[in-house]
Amino acid sequence: MAQMLKGTIVFKTPCEYNVRSLHGDPYALIVEDPGSKKQRFYMLDTTDDLYYPITEWDIGDSESFDHWHEYGLKLDDKIRKKRDESKQLQSSTDSLSKTEQFVPDEQKMIKDIEDDPWSVFSL
Repeated sequence: MAQMLKGTIVFKTPCEYNVRSLHGDPYALIVEDPGSKKQRFYMLDTTDDLYYPITEWDIGDSESFDHWHEYGLKLDDKIRKKRDESKQLQSSTDSLSKTEQFVPDEQKMIKDIEDDPWSVFSL
């Protein structure tokens, strides 16, 4: 099942999961929906390859945006460190793009992703 998010991506982590060809799936996103005048921080759960909303704030709330943008960059640094450690252990290049990330239920704003009005699913 493929997931598409309603809105415009205004930030994505440079590190990507499961890189195929040139691109993969960013580990975190900030998505803006002008219709609802909201922005959301989403994290990729690699166990089911779905993005879960973590928090939401009003467009124009620069303090919240800056906080979650910084959080995303720290997450990216953490993924890079894990990959560097794997590189030193002689892991294959393919496995480096498969650094796992699990989003605990207590962090998820919406537990059942099918209840997320910003998510659209297709087969």
